[in-house]
Amino acid sequence: MTAKKTLLKILLSVTAAVLFMSAASLNPFAGVPSQNEGAKKNEVICPYCQYKNSPDDEYCLDCSKSIRNDTPARLLAMEKIKESRRGFITDEKRLAIYQEAIEIDPSFTEPYFLRMQLLRSMKDKNPEGMMADIQKCIELDPENDKYYFE
Repeated sequence: MTAKKTLLKILLSVTAAVLFMSAASLNPFAGVPSQNEGAKKNEVICPYCQYKNSPDDEYCLDCSKSIRNDTPARLLAMEKIKESRRGFITDEKRLAIYQEAIEIDPSFTEPYFLRMQLLRSMKDKNPEGMMADIQKCIELDPENDKYYFE
């Protein structure tokens, strides 16, 4: 009877080890600390990419967007954009969401840029709309290089 118990204990420990190793292999970053781990309580979280920045930073160190002076309209427009990324929604619904975000804050370049990218990927392309959106992005933020390469 003790041989069976010993064999059972060995089998259980081997099974547990195999399960642990396979679970760790699913996440290649298991055990690797992230760059945001151990963040201070007074850090500013970027509303665009969720990166934790120092309270002294004016621009996000990850996505280079301004993390200061966001108006309530800008924050509401960002929420609209986040809504467009949730679940499976149609391209027409995404266009409507981007249009709402533009109406909320016309000086915010992100909905123009996202709408341009969506128009480019759609079956019925709209080159005039794409050009108008990218020109508006350049007009609002001429320092951002990504608009010149689209």
